[in-house]
Amino acid sequence: MKVSAVTVYYNRGDQVEESIRSLLDQTHEDLEIIAVDDGSTDDTLERLQSFRDKRLRVISHSNRGFTASIIEAVKISTGEAIAVHGSGDISFPDRIRRQAELLASRPDVGVVGCLVENVNLVTGRKAVYGKLIDSEPALDQLLRGNVFTHGEVMFRRSVYDAAGGYRPLFKFSQDYDLWLRMAPLTRFALVREVLYRRFTLPDGVSASYEKRIVQQYLAELARQCA
Repeated sequence: MKVSAVTVYYNRGDQVEESIRSLLDQTHEDLEIIAVDDGSTDDTLERLQSFRDKRLRVISHSNRGFTASIIEAVKISTGEAIAVHGSGDISFPDRIRRQAELLASRPDVGVVGCLVENVNLVTGRKAVYGKLIDSEPALDQLLRGNVFTHGEVMFRRSVYDAAGGYRPLFKFSQDYDLWLRMAPLTRFALVREVLYRRFTLPDGVSASYEKRIVQQYLAELARQCA
């Protein structure tokens, strides 16, 4: 199964090396990586372009926001499955392989996550995250709240297309809105191994009261639409 890893960067120059290297070090062989520089004003683009690997494709455009950028990345990718990867985050070496194996062995599953190590760079706290309950319909769980962190997820392109893809309106909660529209179409699953490390950053959404308010509003809009 060919997998396309998509990742979007905006002013994350100091985190590019380790994050992109974690994708290049994946044990899954049939992999392409689409990295988008969303109009960064630091050296993010230069650092992305410094890698010499035929699996990595770097595109750059003026600042359009995360949602528009990931829509473009998915559009130009060619994989049967799409793996999201958060800017600055770390995908452990077997992440792509283990998730692709699950999709290949279970045609009924269209969306798969994994256990995630959350590292809060503000407080220094670490915790392992994994909410999905296998025995309960995904939609029922999603109507109570998001069951995945965005960067841990791999999904089939066919399910993404059937659900209508990311919606530009959702500046935040774009992942939650997409999962809610995917849930009636396919089963969700979780690889119960820690395969991804996610960082909470001082300038992230969770650190901004104004951003959190918009995020909560859009999450409720997605839930009401579902």
